[in-house]
This record gives sequence, structure tokens and C-alpha cells, in this order.
Amino acid sequence: MYDATSIDLEKIGVSKVTRPITHIILHHSATVDGRTYSWPAIKKYHMDKGWKDIGYNLGIELVEDTVKVLYGRPLTMNGAHCKEDGMNSKSVGVCVVGCYDEKAPPEDHWTQVLRVVRKVQECFLIPIKNVHGHHEYAPKTCPGKMFDMYKFRRDLLVRPIANDILTGTLNIAGAVYDVEMKLRKIG
Repeated sequence: MYDATSIDLEKIGVSKVTRPITHIILHHSATVDGRTYSWPAIKKYHMDKGWKDIGYNLGIELVEDTVKVLYGRPLTMNGAHCKEDGMNSKSVGVCVVGCYDEKAPPEDHWTQVLRVVRKVQECFLIPIKNVHGHHEYAPKTCPGKMFDMYKFRRDLLVRPIANDILTGTLNIAGAVYDVEMKLRKIG
């Protein structure tokens, strides 16, 4: 089961960002998710390497029976998750705790990652084409060989519309108005 509470990007300082955020980079921890908090151990590992904080801005982790959203490095600092092409300075790093090289993420993890990425996209007006796996920049498997980035990008586009159709809440005029207001806001 995933935690359906609202995702509070202010916990990573979204309103204090002064640099353009144009991309989202997905990772996996390549560790077994032990159903307890692994996030502090990842932070300790990164800081033991001399980093100022955990490298990722957001995390997704199974804690007991709930897939939670975890908050990491503030957006006021450059990330430390994808140095290639200068991504640390222009992206939000999202890490899914677990190893997805041999099996795909469970559905509740997948759903939570979609929710988080959509929230970040909405906040920074990031297009789907700028949502990438770390492996698209570096010789790594992140977010895992079995984490299908093509399917993920498709789900970013299709799932909200499908859910709205199923629940009878599709409001095309409202959606167009929302996009228009966001475009006016940026300029």
C-alpha cells in the first residue's frame, strides 16, 4: 500500500530555489528494501564519503506496510546523484529504495514514484521527455534493468487521464485553464 497523503515539496525547500530545475533523474538504491527505514543509512553512506548531505532530493521506500515518500537534500543545494551533463545543478534526484535489476518494482512503489514525479513536474513544469533514468547519462543500471523507463513515461502521460475517465472527473476545460495559468506564471 502506498501512502496517499500529499507530497510536501516545501520539505526540500521548493520555494527557495533560485536555479532552473529542468529534469528529473530516477535512481534505485541497488539494495534490498528491508521494510524499515534505509534512508538514514544511505544518507550516512553519502556523508561518510565527504558529501554535505544525502545525494538525492526525494526517496521512495517501503516502511512496514506502507510505501512512503522521504525527503533528502534540499533543493537549495546542488544534488549529488548525476554529475553527467551538469544534471546535479538542474535536476531533482529521486531514489527508489530497492534493487530493480532482477525484478520490476512492485505496483505500489511504481504508483508512488509516479505521484512524486508528477508533483515535481507540476511544480517546475518539467516535460515528460526530461524524466530520465540515471543509466541514460552514466554507465549504470539506475533505476534498475527491470525499471521500464518507456513504460514509466507512458504511465506519466496516460494514467492520470485514465483515472479521471474511470472516476468521471475528467475536466478538459479545467486542465487547459490550469496549464494556461502555469504558463502565465512563468512568463
